[in-house]
This record gives sequence, structure tokens and C-alpha cells, in this order.
Amino acid sequence: MVFAGAEAAHAQKVLVFSKTAGFRHDSIPQGIAAIQAIGQANNFAVDATEDATKFTTANLDQYDAVVWLSTTGDVLNDAQQAAFESYIRAGGGYVGVHAAADTEYSWPWYGELVGAYFNSHPNNQDAKVDVIDRAHPSTSHLPAAWTRYDEWYNYRESPSSKVHVLAKLDETSYNAGNGAMGADHPIAWCRSFEGGRSWYTGGGHTQESYSEANFRQHLAGGIRWAAGYVSGDCSVPEPEPCTATSDEFEGTALGCQWSIVRSTNQHTVSGGVLKVPTAPGDLYGGGGDAPNLILQKAPSGAWEATTKVTINAQAGSQQAGLILYQNDDNYIKAVLLARSSSEKFMEIVQEINGSPRYDASQDRLNIPSDWPTTFYVRFTHQNGTITAAASRDGSTWQQIGRTATSSSFTSPRIGLTAVTNDGNQRTDASFDFFRITGGGTGGPDTTPPSVTSSVDGIPTAAGAYLNRAKVTVSATDFDSGVEKIEWSHGDGAWQTYTGPIEVAQTGQVRFRATDKAGNTSDFSTVDVQVAAAPTCSPVTPEPGFQALYDGTIQSLKDWTMAGPGGFQPRTGDCVIDAWGGMGLLWYSKQQLVAPYTIRAEWRIYGDDDNSGVFIGFPDPMDDPWKPVSQGYEIQIDPTDGDPTRRTASIYSFQAANAGQLALALKPHGQWNVMEVEVTDQLIVVRINGVEVNRYTSPHPERDPSAGFFGIQNDGAGADVSYRSVQVKGGGLPTPTPTPTPEPGDSTSVDTDVVASVVPRALGLSFVGGPVDLGTFVPGVEKEYSVNATLKVLSTLQGTAKLSVTSGRMSNAEFELPEPLRVEPAKTSWTGPVANEDVAVAFKQLIKRTDRILEGTYSETVTFTLSAGTP
Repeated sequence: MVFAGAEAAHAQKVLVFSKTAGFRHDSIPQGIAAIQAIGQANNFAVDATEDATKFTTANLDQYDAVVWLSTTGDVLNDAQQAAFESYIRAGGGYVGVHAAADTEYSWPWYGELVGAYFNSHPNNQDAKVDVIDRAHPSTSHLPAAWTRYDEWYNYRESPSSKVHVLAKLDETSYNAGNGAMGADHPIAWCRSFEGGRSWYTGGGHTQESYSEANFRQHLAGGIRWAAGYVSGDCSVPEPEPCTATSDEFEGTALGCQWSIVRSTNQHTVSGGVLKVPTAPGDLYGGGGDAPNLILQKAPSGAWEATTKVTINAQAGSQQAGLILYQNDDNYIKAVLLARSSSEKFMEIVQEINGSPRYDASQDRLNIPSDWPTTFYVRFTHQNGTITAAASRDGSTWQQIGRTATSSSFTSPRIGLTAVTNDGNQRTDASFDFFRITGGGTGGPDTTPPSVTSSVDGIPTAAGAYLNRAKVTVSATDFDSGVEKIEWSHGDGAWQTYTGPIEVAQTGQVRFRATDKAGNTSDFSTVDVQVAAAPTCSPVTPEPGFQALYDGTIQSLKDWTMAGPGGFQPRTGDCVIDAWGGMGLLWYSKQQLVAPYTIRAEWRIYGDDDNSGVFIGFPDPMDDPWKPVSQGYEIQIDPTDGDPTRRTASIYSFQAANAGQLALALKPHGQWNVMEVEVTDQLIVVRINGVEVNRYTSPHPERDPSAGFFGIQNDGAGADVSYRSVQVKGGGLPTPTPTPTPEPGDSTSVDTDVVASVVPRALGLSFVGGPVDLGTFVPGVEKEYSVNATLKVLSTLQGTAKLSVTSGRMSNAEFELPEPLRVEPAKTSWTGPVANEDVAVAFKQLIKRTDRILEGTYSETVTFTLSAGTP
């Protein structure tokens, strides 16, 4: 755009602002003096300040341009930033000199104004500057090749696509050091910006710069153009049309959709592979210097991004994976990271405004030692929520940590990252592809759904499951939507998937999905191994107790494993041993309600062994830390340095009576009995019949009187065995004692058998609570579905018929365009029916063009069972 000089409404005046909150350049006084002299020679006044309170709308209005002279760090507060934004939008001018690019990293608007942020610099040296525009008033006096001495900045990424480049550095003429930008290395640029004007030069580090005639004239031309005193062409060339899309990395260069933050110019594209060296750097915490972030614009709406990566990570936090990037202080990444050859894991890290959210216990996926060096990483985005997952084979996926939120990101980019935190530990990461689906990309749907599975149960260290395993399958299709999921045992017949698959015998489960456009995914498989159960006689419970684990594997059918590790049967013994961790084996059939007593028989083998009985916690799902934060642990650990964390303590709250415990506790290798008796908020702990602790809960967020209970596997080397877990009271059904007959005893009873009258009856009940269809995603065509169960009872000799009445779901103000479909699997019965389960499918179609108002949608569905023929 060409700006002609305009007659100012006030005296021509420029403000020089040189406040520093980081490194301070000793050339600032020479810079101020030079600009004052330039002003005197060109008939404009110059004020200089380091007082940020001068940034008010009223005060800035008197200036035609503001020169940010080697400012550093965060120099304006929110109100001052808002005033400067208003000033630019009202037609003001901005001049950035040298370290102005090392300023206000947490103010994205400023980053766009200056054009690029500082990344690194080598030692001061001579370099050749190629002058690209020799017509602009700031460069028209310069030779085509301008050689000068200065400190030469490398920027986080090239601004070439969004600014008018005035001059570039020739990196072959000097040593650019770490962070070199290659052939595309602008060093001076300009452009119009939100109604105002922006001009920047990377020169001006040295004191001598401001007495150098060519540099002074360069600076003078930039100030005069930014202030509107002279005209100059700062138009930005139209970028080549380029669409963010998947990339199989064919050819020899990255496609135009990609940009690289802090490129080291060491990546290569060849043979269908993008290879990126793990150069040193990191993003964690405020700021960041991670190199080679290879990014493209993230799509809007719901989308899924997947990459296949190969990295032999061994040490130094070498890592590779996916990243969703707004800037260095706002990103989400999911990577494989290696601390050492034996400590590797997948992790998800989220950072918002420079504050990381990362908890190793919640944001890691622990991977086995045989995890391949080639694996897959996936991001799924819906409604501002990112779910990360990893896979060995691209078919069976495991979620990485917690979900993360990107709702505060205004213009994020999605792509690839490969770095190391230790410059002495480097390797290469190779990416076979980057694939993205969804996001309203348009066009015919030719992509089949992505299908994932997870296996739940009580795992052994060998990867088998006790009793049975549960395979859960899910599918995602961001185009036409999922039509159906199918599964089979091995090569058996395909069946429609309606819920988790119970697997009681070792074998393979196949699964696939079909979308509404008819695309069917290749079938994937998951191998499930069910451990052989040793032959054991069940433990006889103590009087009044029920054995919820009686030494047999079969008695664990109502227990669930949360977190890593598990329990496994001991060869030749009717006990279970803990392995791995930290996890929790918890009784999931029902909660206990006080009064109740838990009786656990346990054995440890050394001073470092560790376990515990947890009580009074809510459903942990798969999070073993929820019982830690919301329940109580009665500890098993003989030697912890903190008495409140030793055996029989209420963990971290109250130690056991040391004298009584010493008398009661049996040595390592022998069986001990822990009884935990709960009456309202009172917890009494007995070891081998001796009371050793009595504690009344003062914490309203922890309620021992109601909740689930479980036993802990603390971690590798924390060896513990259990041979029975019994409960008395707690709201469990009271066991009926069976009397033991004596020899010669007998009994008899007489009764008359009479004709009993069976009434004419129809019964209908709904199993479970309200039906939940999940979250509706606007702008994506999808049929949301869920299955539920009705129980039908009829004593009629004739026909009973089931009918359904339903309408459209609404949020009280707005009704969905498409009706709710309710489809019972069966609607007619002849003759008597005794509590027959009837599957009912609930289906809600959301079309791409449907208008959906925010809120919670619901609809009451009425089921009627009525008599048909007599």
C-alpha cells in the first residue's frame, strides 16, 4: 500500500520509548541522540521516555509515530497495551529497532505488529545485507549489497509471508549460529497494520550503528514513513494459494501449507519421509526456544490429526510427536519422551498463558519396554477439547493422560515437533505422514472412520487378564458420521457392536466401522489373553463377614483395576501378588455405607514393600489418585521416615500407636490381618486383633462413612500379597449361615400344595437412569446413538405389544430439526414373558446445516405395554 504524506492536525512529533524489563543495550543513549538529530534535520520534534504511564489514548494522540528503541521484556500493563492498540488503529505509526523484537512475548497483538519475535543471535560480526526494495525511503540510498558490522538476530520464524521485505541477510556471508534461518532471513520490513503503519529494522545493537551514515539514513527513512511524513510502498504480495491439508511427504520439500518456527534448516524430505533432527530446546514454562516446530493452520470445527513417527529416543528428554501451537506460551503437545533407555513414556503437556498444566501421575501413558520405535500419535479436537492418543500399530489406541483445552486459542496451528532438552543427546525423528480429517474441509467423503479399542480388566505382569477382559470399541468419522461398528471373535461372524465385549477366553477380537457414505475401515484386531486360574478352595469367612475376595480368581469378578500395574495369582499358592503401579484394585459392585468393617489378610517381604487399604472414595474411573485425594488410606509400609505414613497409619493424617503396633505386627513373610472398622466418621484400625489407631475424620471433602474401597499396588519392588478381603456390614446383603448338621439329626415338615392364582399382569421397567447421547457437534453431520434396556413382564395368554411415543429434543427455547428416533429390538410377545431384556436404540441425527442453539437438550420418551389379542 502507498501512503502519501498528509498534513498533520498537530505539530509533527515522534515519541521514543526505550523501557527495558530484560537485557539493556548500552547503545540506547546513542540511539535517542541520533533520532533527536534526525528529527531536527527533518523538522519534527522528538520526545524520549521510559515511563510506560505515558501510554494513554490522550497522550499518544499527539505523536505521529512511536519508536520502540531496543525495548526488552514486558514493558506495558493491560491498560497501556489497550491504549497503544487504539493508537495504531487510529492511524498511528510504529517503528521497531533491534530488540523491539525481544519484547512483549505474551502480547500476541504486539507480535503481529512487530512481525517476528527474536530467537537467537551469534557473536557480533560483519554480514552482507541484500537490499530487496531499493525504492522505499528507508532503503533507497543503500547499495544492493550492504556489508556492515552488527549483532544479527535470528527470528522464531520468517515474517516474509505477511510483511513487505526491505532487506534480507545473506547467511553465506557470516556465521548465523544456532537458529540460522537459511535463505529466507529478513532483517528489515514494513507493512500497514490495522489502520496504522509498522516498520522494523534488526540493526542497531552497537553504539557505532548510530553514527554510521547509511544506518542513520535507513532509520530516518523508516521513522518518516511510519509517521506518514513521506510515502513508500509497503504492500504485501498476495500469498500463493495454499490449503492446509494432509501430507504424505512425497517429493523433496515441504508443501506450501507448512511454516517452521525456529527452523535449523536441517530437515529433509525424501522417499516419503520427513526427517527432523532433535535439536536442543524446550517450550515448558514461560517463553520457550524449541526449534523446528513444523506447522500448518489448524482447521475449524471438529477434526482429527494423526502422524506416524519413528524415533530411537534414549536419553536427554529426546521427544517427538504432535503439537497444537498458538505461541510459545499457549500450546498442547503429545510426544514420546525418553529420560533414559529404561524410562520412556508418552505424555501430554498443556500450557496456557505461560502456565503449564502437567502432572506425571495424570498426564502420562506408561508404555511397555517393547514399545516400538515406530508408532502413531493422534489428536482429536471437538468443542475446544483435545484428546491425545498413541498406538503401536495405528489401529488400537490408548489415551495419553487427561484431555486438554484449546478454547482460548484464537488462531492455532497444528503440526509436528521433535526436540531434545540436552544438546549432547541428539537423534533424528522421521515422520511418514501427517493426516488430518474433518474441520469442514468439504468435498465427498472418501475416508473411512477411525476405530479405536481399549481393553480393561485386572492385568497380570505377563499381559493376561484375571477372569475376563472387557473390550470397548469406538469409532470417529468427522465427515458423514459413523453408521455402525461391528466385531467378531477371531474369524467368526460379524456382529453389531452395542456395548463393551466380555471376553472370557484367550483369543482375538476383530472390529471395524462403516460411515454413512458407505466407507468401511479395514478391520483391526486386539489379542486378549485370559489368565489360567489356579485351583483353589475358597477361604471360609469369619462369622458375620463376607469374603469379597476369597483366594480364588473367580471371586474377583466384581473388582476393577484403576491405573497402571495390577495383581496376579502366585504359582502354587491361593493368593494374589501386586505388580507395577501405582494402581488400585477396587470393589466396584457397590459402595460401602457405615457401619462396616473391612478385614484384609496381607503379607509383605521386605522393608521397602508398600501397599494400603483405601476407603470412602467416589468412583475413581481409571484414576488411582482420586482415592488418594478424596478418600483415606490405611497404610502398609514398615519403614517410612514419616510415622504418619507407616503401617496402620491414616496416611499423612495420623500415625498408629507405635508400642501397640510393635506388639501386634508379625515379621516380614508372615500373614497379618488388618481390620478397618468405620462408624460414621470414626475409623478404628486393628492389626491381628489389637487396636493400634483411632481417628475421627475432620475433613468434609473426605467421607469414610460412604464410598468404595480397594487395595493398592504401589509400584515396582513394593511387593505385597493378599489372600482374602472380607467385609461385615456396609449395606452388603447379609449372608445366611448354613447350620452344620450333627450325625443322626433329621427334620421334616408337611405342607399342602394348593392351586395358586396368577393375576393378569403387564410389567415394564427401564434399566438405568436418563439416556445420554453425548455432546452434539454443530456443523458436522452425524447420527448420535446409544443403547439402553427395557424389562418386559407379561402373564397374558394372548399378545402384548410395546409402543413408543417421542418427539423432538429441545432445550426449552429451541427444538432440534430432526426427530428423536427410538427403536426397540422387539415390540410384540405371545404368551407369558418373565422380565425379558429388550434392547432399545436411541438415535438423533444432526445434519451439517442444522442450526443448534447452545444448552442441554432433552425429550421425554413414553413406553407403553398393552394387551393385544385376548
